[in-house]
Amino acid sequence: MADEKRTGKKGPDRENGKDVPLYRVSYTYDERLLKIFCRVHMWYRKRQHPLFIAVPGVFLAGSLVFYVVSHILSGESPDGQQLVTVFLIGLFTALLLWMGFVSPYVFRKTLLQNLDDPSKLKIDIRFYPDRFRAKNRLSDTELPYGAVQVCYVTQSCLFLYISREQALIVPFAAIPEKDRAGFQQFIQEKLKGRIRVRKYAEVF
Repeated sequence: MADEKRTGKKGPDRENGKDVPLYRVSYTYDERLLKIFCRVHMWYRKRQHPLFIAVPGVFLAGSLVFYVVSHILSGESPDGQQLVTVFLIGLFTALLLWMGFVSPYVFRKTLLQNLDDPSKLKIDIRFYPDRFRAKNRLSDTELPYGAVQVCYVTQSCLFLYISREQALIVPFAAIPEKDRAGFQQFIQEKLKGRIRVRKYAEVF
């Protein structure tokens, strides 16, 4: 899972008789998958898209520097109200720059540190008619489809969010080609109204 927190309940394998998974996805996280997840999470889940956060922050920073430098060169002494205004704009600018550059960098760097331990990167996800189960070395999570808050779809992956910060990544490449169309239809039926298509997360 993209977040190592444990969620849901543990349960024994019930793959006997009729209770077998309809679809099974097994794969190993790599740097590309984690970078895509970072973009999806920061841009869409946390709504920190660079066009709305980083770019305005850079513009405000440039404007603020120009204003301060122009006042210094002109020899004018700012009054108290001007100082308060500059201070407040500076705080807001710093917040935008933090959210637009520092926060995404720290989040991405933290995730990529997991690549140092290959045992954390293997995951097996099984999709049953009424639930799904995800297993890796650290956790065994079994949840109904109603637990999925939102599903983001990019060109190569599904991201099943089961909490504000925790998501399961389902790469299409890990699904046998003959099963992909059926799997996508299955997910659309189970998560009707909760699917968001975000193809541009992989364009850049």
